[in-house]
Amino acid sequence: MKNRQAHKKNKKQWSGIEELREWFGITKAGGLMYISYSLAIAAMFFKSIITITILFSAALILSVISTVFGVKRNEKVSLITNIAKAISYPVCIGLLIWFILIKVMIMILIN
Repeated sequence: MKNRQAHKKNKKQWSGIEELREWFGITKAGGLMYISYSLAIAAMFFKSIITITILFSAALILSVISTVFGVKRNEKVSLITNIAKAISYPVCIGLLIWFILIKVMIMILIN
């Protein structure tokens, strides 16, 4: 009983499981980013501009929401993990924008 109370009081204690969840992307923010990239990949297989626009717009919105949730500091993980999160989520948005530009260039060159 005392051990449970001590654990509840010290919620900021380092947790190896929490660290692994962050690094493997098994978090809400990571899941949103995975869905975002899935939508972007799906857009590569369509030729309709309306469908591509909808998919890429949804992907971009989800990645921004993911970044808002993912960049927040987590006191349960190490400083290195928090720094990696602060860098990786904005980089993922940049890669998604680059991916969109590639699709636009392909469409321009084909037409």
